Amino acid sequence: IRDNNLRFVKGIKFNEDRLYNVEYLCCIKGNVAYTTVPVYHYVERSSSAMASLNQRFNPAFITDLEAFVKMGDVLRCTAAIEKVPLAKLVIKQAVYNQDGVLCAEGQVVLGFLSKETGRPVRCPAKLMEMIESRMNDK
Repeated sequence: IRDNNLRFVKGIKFNEDRLYNVEYLCCIKGNVAYTTVPVYHYVERSSSAMASLNQRFNPAFITDLEAFVKMGDVLRCTAAIEKVPLAKLVIKQAVYNQDGVLCAEGQVVLGFLSKETGRPVRCPAKLMEMIESRMNDK
């Protein structure tokens, strides 16, 4: 953190923590572990920036976009669907730093369930059309 002079960006009120984490992950060398086990307890104060999301427009909301733009300056992200889905859709993802070094990879799995029965069903036709058109563009 000191070697790379990492700091929260002044003036960014929303997503400042995500931006900081992205910048940190781009600077470290070695492995990063990911877990689905809860290790963080989020407490929302009534005066916090996040609590104000449910209220009227706050001009500080625009800093959320600024944080995402800054993340785009240090990262390149890819996402790919490797095969046409049946009852589930697997999206492979990768994140690269400014030097093109792979920082993280993973996948998102989306399952399609019947609203009535809760049982697996085929990918909805409209989504299939969108996926097939994108796969044909390659």
